[in-house]
Amino acid sequence: MIAAANAEDQRPDILIVLADDMGWADSGAFDSGIKTPSINSIAADGVRFTNFYTNPMCAPTQVTLMSGADHHVLGGGAFSILTAPNQQGQPGYVGYLRPELKTLGDVMRGAGYGQMLNWRPDTPTARSTATRNPVTWPSSVRTKASYLSKQA
Repeated sequence: MIAAANAEDQRPDILIVLADDMGWADSGAFDSGIKTPSINSIAADGVRFTNFYTNPMCAPTQVTLMSGADHHVLGGGAFSILTAPNQQGQPGYVGYLRPELKTLGDVMRGAGYGQMLNWRPDTPTARSTATRNPVTWPSSVRTKASYLSKQA
């Protein structure tokens, strides 16, 4: 019965990969020279989203991708302890998605899709660079473009 139901379902499988702390040239799919065969295979057979604005923090970027709107419009300009005193109480910095807004998850659910997942391999205690192995930092990978060496 499951096989019959799957055979009738003509909707494509959809996989969205949002990798924090990566630049546009950090995968082989974009000719970086870095070997990422699994990402390359997915990108070769799928659609690449190449025109998107990111933010220096993961949450506003995720909010923008999930909604298609600027993160300030949604209330996700900054989250929790990262909100500066002059941002507190401002509409763009409430720190959560306004419930009346539709997200990509809402649209996908309406089209009959069942799951959306945000996987975070780190834990709150492992998020600090002080507790991470420096070998895993992005600066240890030779890339075409690195923002870590830029001085503000």
